Amino acid sequence: MFNNKNIFIALTYKCNAFCKKCMTRYHMNKDIEMSKPIIDRIVFLLTEYSYKKLISVGTGEPLLYSNISYFISQVLDVNADIKLRLLTNGMLLTNQNVSSVYNKRIKWGITFDAFTQNSLEGFQKGVIIEKVKENVVSFVKCYGGENLYLNFTITSKNISEVLPFCMFAIQNGINEIYLTELKVFSSYEKDLEDYALQNDYTLEREIDKVKEYLTSHNVSIDGINIGRKNDRRKCYIKNISSPMIDVDGSVSFCSGREDEIIGNIFDKDIVVKWREYVKYIEDNNINWCEKCYDKKKQNGIYYLPNTIRRS
Repeated sequence: MFNNKNIFIALTYKCNAFCKKCMTRYHMNKDIEMSKPIIDRIVFLLTEYSYKKLISVGTGEPLLYSNISYFISQVLDVNADIKLRLLTNGMLLTNQNVSSVYNKRIKWGITFDAFTQNSLEGFQKGVIIEKVKENVVSFVKCYGGENLYLNFTITSKNISEVLPFCMFAIQNGINEIYLTELKVFSSYEKDLEDYALQNDYTLEREIDKVKEYLTSHNVSIDGINIGRKNDRRKCYIKNISSPMIDVDGSVSFCSGREDEIIGNIFDKDIVVKWREYVKYIEDNNINWCEKCYDKKKQNGIYYLPNTIRRS
């Protein structure tokens, strides 16, 4: 568990984006956040196993988390090698909010679900795109573009906005850029294909434009390769699975399957359980990880052996 390159932590389900289709358990747990004793337990385990890599924070809006300063200070004090990535929707990423917790070992991330307000209509109520853009510009002026990464979530409504988004990032000195699909919509690929036919261009053509633009500005295109149906990946073999620690201390095998619980960080044998589970996957050639968002279901529900389903 602590040999991975990345550990994912959900600090809170408080969120101000109000997405129509939320991928998290926000609607069931909107008032829940991680307590200080759980943070202390995490810090103990990080210290015990000499974790020296990356901790990613996401799920809710971290800047709404009441213990954000405590969490950052405690985790970064474990050792000088730990780094943090905090994902936000950008509405609260103001200099006033960031200044009290700023550290060069923190990289802030913003996910854009569109680049114009019109494309967010009917999907996301709490985000004002122009406000987020203003916060990005202000952040860069104060802290520099190297401390920020941007992600753009592609839907059939905003595909034409990908290139302007990338241009905005480059113009503000932000060189870490990602594109992801909005997988929460089951008809994502069909929607994109229909949209492409109606507008006489394809997703690939748009992505090619972006690649050409980024390459011409010496920016890596590794983060913009959109996964297609034939893609396969085995994260655990590469030792880059993302164990998730949820707000209640529950441990899941990967941030992509946070409903499949192995145990809790307060379990004395949690690391043993983790090792046993990874060994089970490897020994039985489980294909669960090969494409984590497109696997067979049992009775309509994803299920892993030796895990506990949340009620």
